[in-house]
Amino acid sequence: MEQFLSDYGLTWVGDEGSHEDSKQETLHSSEGHSSYSFQPDFDLVLENLRDLNVLGGEGVSHIEYKKGAARLRSPEPVPLTLYKNGIIMFQGPFRSYQEPLTQQCLRDIMDGYFPSELQTRFPDGVTFQRLWPRSTDTRWS
Repeated sequence: MEQFLSDYGLTWVGDEGSHEDSKQETLHSSEGHSSYSFQPDFDLVLENLRDLNVLGGEGVSHIEYKKGAARLRSPEPVPLTLYKNGIIMFQGPFRSYQEPLTQQCLRDIMDGYFPSELQTRFPDGVTFQRLWPRSTDTRWS
């Protein structure tokens, strides 16, 4: 693979951390059928959310014009709650890690990109408000 990429002036960067990725995404076989288990790297998600918030304009105010007046306004962050087995973005619904759209959203974040599902709504990026689940919430345990 490295030789193929070097022919085009590219460099392979997939070796570092690929062992961890393979531990997190595994294919299990039980009773004759396969199920796909996805578990995000929460440390990487949180680290990348901090970086994405900077790119999305965290702490930067924009001028909002309304009825002949102007005021400074910070962009509204997207509420995001991480659970052991899924996420809630905006006001819900709960999205399991087994759903392909949820997996794609978290892969985008783990790769350092804004979630592609938000691209049409926020073409210039967005900030995230990281919320923590209540300790009594059963989805976390």
